Amino acid sequence: MSRVRANHCNTIIAAVANLSTAYNLANISLGLILLEANGIAAGPVEKSILSSVVFAGAIAGQLSFGYIGDCLGRGPAMQLTMALSIAGALVSGLVAGNGRAALFTQLYGARFVLGVGVGGVYPLAATVAAESTAGHGDKHGGRTKSLV
Repeated sequence: MSRVRANHCNTIIAAVANLSTAYNLANISLGLILLEANGIAAGPVEKSILSSVVFAGAIAGQLSFGYIGDCLGRGPAMQLTMALSIAGALVSGLVAGNGRAALFTQLYGARFVLGVGVGGVYPLAATVAAESTAGHGDKHGGRTKSLV
């Protein structure tokens, strides 16, 4: 595969990763509606925690995955962030508990893991986009970076 084609593939992967993170950050409202339809209504405290814990994980992911990307390489680190995002989303969808407290505790943990994966994508995707367009005579480098 040519260098230009590989750079375009990397940029597309980074853009799709950012799109999936935006979806995962916003889908908790749908999950809360489905919980309520099954007779488990979340109170205001649970709603606040479920909405906030993913952002706490995102901060942890942003602070750690820039360094992890330097150590492991951009590709493996991006794969790790996507694996964390997928694991957090799957566990969020498959939680089961014997009571409200157990159910929401599992959701908090799953949303935090999802947040770490989501947050890790941001520094890695930006770096991949910048590295894919830097120094290759790409006259559309700024446009490419802004798309990611």
